[in-house]
Amino acid sequence: MRWAPAFEVDDKLIIPASSIDKTVNLIFNRFSWQIILFQAISSAVRKAGLANLYGIAGNTNVQGEEVKKLDELSNELMINMLRSSYACSGMVSEENEEIIDVEEGKRGKYVVSFDPLDGSSNIDCLVSIGTIFGIWRKITEGPATKADFMQPGKAMVAAGYCLYGSATIVVLSTGHGVNGFMLDPSIGEFILTHPKMRVPEKGKVYSINEGYARFWSKGLTEYIHTRKFPEVSLTAV
Repeated sequence: MRWAPAFEVDDKLIIPASSIDKTVNLIFNRFSWQIILFQAISSAVRKAGLANLYGIAGNTNVQGEEVKKLDELSNELMINMLRSSYACSGMVSEENEEIIDVEEGKRGKYVVSFDPLDGSSNIDCLVSIGTIFGIWRKITEGPATKADFMQPGKAMVAAGYCLYGSATIVVLSTGHGVNGFMLDPSIGEFILTHPKMRVPEKGKVYSINEGYARFWSKGLTEYIHTRKFPEVSLTAV
């Protein structure tokens, strides 16, 4: 895989790296399951209509949401891939109520939390959906416990998401910047296409789920109002 061994970016060219950040190297080699997994889910998403994977599976997840067939398949793929990776000791999924354990002989040094297919309500109408994941070093002995997953964000080894749309792209951070890797289906490899991604200082678009507006704090509500109606806000001042 093009992204697995190492990468280095200069201003013009993507080149193989002779030296690489140790954390990135660890993630790409110890967690090579990501590469295979995201390709598998991407393939399932693209074939969902033909393989009768649209529709409801007949049960609900821990959020009380109806589980879609593609949700269920993606969850099984993630669990099975992680269990056989020898890098993971336990996992937490949005689709499961309890911590998912890994048998003792296959346990690694890390725990992974994930939403196997976020936005699954959009599956039937072909809107983009994605996988979200976070990786921590295990801090307890024996089977994974709640304490392993309740560590602060700054303790994360890596976090990212894979978006399945007109293209499949993995966006990953190991705490040293954010990089995007796009799947080239013709060669089955993820290519570094979005190096050193950053949120622009200024923009014309904001994105937020206003369906939860009734739960926002007063401060957040006022801030969003100033973004939506800057002229009114300036007049009020």
